[in-house]
Amino acid sequence: MEEKNQKEKIAAVVVTYNRKDLLKECLDALLNQTRPLDSIILIDNASTDGTPEFLKEKGYLDNPKLDYVRLPENTGGAGGFHEGVKRGYEKGYDWLWLMDDDTISEKNSLEYLLEIAFLNLNINIGFLCSKVLWTDETPHKMNLPQINPFVNKIPFNIFEGYEILLVNSCSFVSVLIKKDIIKEVGLPIKDFFIWGDDLEYTSRIRSKNYVGVYVRKSKVIHKTKINYSANDNIIDCTKHFYGTRNNLYIKRQKGFFNFLIHFTFEFLNTFHINKNLRNSHLKGLFASLFFNPKIDYVKDNKH
Repeated sequence: MEEKNQKEKIAAVVVTYNRKDLLKECLDALLNQTRPLDSIILIDNASTDGTPEFLKEKGYLDNPKLDYVRLPENTGGAGGFHEGVKRGYEKGYDWLWLMDDDTISEKNSLEYLLEIAFLNLNINIGFLCSKVLWTDETPHKMNLPQINPFVNKIPFNIFEGYEILLVNSCSFVSVLIKKDIIKEVGLPIKDFFIWGDDLEYTSRIRSKNYVGVYVRKSKVIHKTKINYSANDNIIDCTKHFYGTRNNLYIKRQKGFFNFLIHFTFEFLNTFHINKNLRNSHLKGLFASLFFNPKIDYVKDNKH
């Protein structure tokens, strides 16, 4: 099993935008994994803080493992992951490890994910995710995976002896996905721009009769300024608009009645949220009625 693990080609996919100092920490951590990566696909969302010059100055662009792609415009996290996953698939990597530029992985984070990936558990693993902590090493509220008592009819804690749990979905802060899954389910939806693209994508994977696996031993630090969740009413108006629209789109995929219930709840909730977010909230609600993004699929290639 260890031999097969070492033969697999693995690339990290990192999306960055105007966070060059944190990006340095992220890249250094990836370059020092106990299970070495074959490549780091770095998608730069047209950063305006001198990221390309910074990467050149620090010598990262001379590292053959860094595959640096600078997009002509900011496509948001969703557009960045769409491009990164597409590029990783087309280059023939067996696994893609997705994360934001403010994700700092422990040196054995990847090793522990792969350790579980190659266990013979007789389940269809669709993705594996790390335990995401904030800077004080408490769980990061934004990156808690979604857990139900049963995941595709399997008890969520059936394998807790391996220090893993089964999950329905997770964030794009350290998630490992196999190439075959990408071929089957397609790419992350770039039209989401930001927020909800990870929930939609991992839920889409699970809907194909796969399960997600939360690996407790694999740990990363998500270096946000504060430890917050999407429900804390402290995000800006732009993120709130996309979050409202995108999450209601996800509800709509589960049926119109399900969508109607959540739409009504969110409408009634308008005057209970931060008053600075109310206009964005209403715009997101209205936009969700007509939002029909396209799911792109990868094309077959020699790999």
